[in-house]
Order: sequence, then C-alpha cells, then structure tokens
Amino acid sequence: PHAAKLWETSLTTLASDTDAGQRLGILTRLAAAYQHLRMHREVFKTLTQALSLAEQTQDALQSALVLSQFSDAWLTVGDKAEAETRANDSVANARKAKDPKVLAMALNSQGNVRAIQGNYPEAITAYQESLQLLQPTEEQALAVKVSLNRVKVDLNYSPLPEVRTALMAAGEQIRKLPDNHDKAASFI
Repeated sequence: PHAAKLWETSLTTLASDTDAGQRLGILTRLAAAYQHLRMHREVFKTLTQALSLAEQTQDALQSALVLSQFSDAWLTVGDKAEAETRANDSVANARKAKDPKVLAMALNSQGNVRAIQGNYPEAITAYQESLQLLQPTEEQALAVKVSLNRVKVDLNYSPLPEVRTALMAAGEQIRKLPDNHDKAASFI
C-alpha cells in the first residue's frame, strides 16, 4: 500500500507541464503497485490513462510497454481475448519502435497469453524469439523470467528431452544473475 500511495502522491504533485515520459513512468509504476495489491479496477483505470498519454505523444515504445502491462492485467482477471489483443498490439508497437528489450518483453506477454490459451507451440515460438533478442543484452532478469515461462510450457507440451534442455537453459540464466533480489525471486 505504501508504494501505491507514494506513486499516487507523485502523480498529483506533478506540474501540468511535466514531461509525458515522466508522467508515463509514474502511471506504469502505480499500475504495477495496484497489480500487486490486486486492485484491478485501479490497474485498468491507471493503464487506460497511461495508454491514452502514450498514444497522444505517438510514442510506439511507451505504447508497447503499456500494452504489455495491460495484457498481463487482463490475464490476471481471466479475460484471454482482451489479453491477446493487448499482447498482439504490444508486439506490433514494439516492432515499430525497434527496441529489442521492449520487443522481448512484449513477446513474453504474448507467449504467456498463448500458454494460457493452451496454444503451446505459439507460446514456445514467442518465448524463443524473446530469448534470442535478449542474448546480446544485459537484461538477465527478463531472460530468466522468459526462460522459466518457457519451462512451464515445456512441462505441459514438450517431450522430456526438450523439457530437460529448457530447464538447463533456465538454470544457466539464473546462475548468470548477480546475487540480488532478481536471483532470489527466481527461486521463490
């Protein structure tokens, strides 16, 4: 609750001429805090504001990030169709923005939707593309998240040798993480 209050306060104290990027950053962090608190109505209200602002500024990168977060939010309330629409739009915007990290994040969201739908081959394809984009980057925490999502899908779909390979790849990604919160969270 404290983090949400902090972001709410930050948002209300911003000057009206504040940079849109700063306002978007606060809105997405506030939505994430609401998400952790399971305050779904507030998540959707906040993400709607963020998406409107991203679209007003015609910022494909920010739109992709907000749409990815929107997709995750729709999944948490069980609306697969809306989650799929938002994930697909996120991937399209991320491809326009040509940012590998954001595209990897969007593909992870798309993979999650496909997995929830039971469309395991498409989920694996999305996760694999995401991991390929992350290989030359320093985004180890996201790579671990995607690798673990891939393992979950493989457990439901793939033959045992492929499950083993995916599990070993995820373990290698976790070993690469520095000893910090991200590494600990991978084990929780």
